[in-house]
Amino acid sequence: MKFSQNHEVVTSSVVGLPLFNKDTIFNNSGYFDDIADINVEVSNNSFRILFDHSPIVSHIQNGRILFGLTEQKLLAMIEVSDISKTEHEQLKLALNV
Repeated sequence: MKFSQNHEVVTSSVVGLPLFNKDTIFNNSGYFDDIADINVEVSNNSFRILFDHSPIVSHIQNGRILFGLTEQKLLAMIEVSDISKTEHEQLKLALNV
């Protein structure tokens, strides 16, 4: 599968970890409860989880994990690269593809 590129307009990229304000994300039970569609894209050596269809304007890279952020600094994508053949097969089984 080829990744969709139509939602990316990256203007900046940094190395590090994103910092999230958990007080605005999680409810009193300690989990995030949002009814929304997510898309998962899997290629031979990486996969993406897309949370938002807004354009991704910046990336934060941490090892093999790439976080894509919108202009409002909202998390729109997580990509894991350099997945092994075993990880790839496990993903295909989990996603029933």
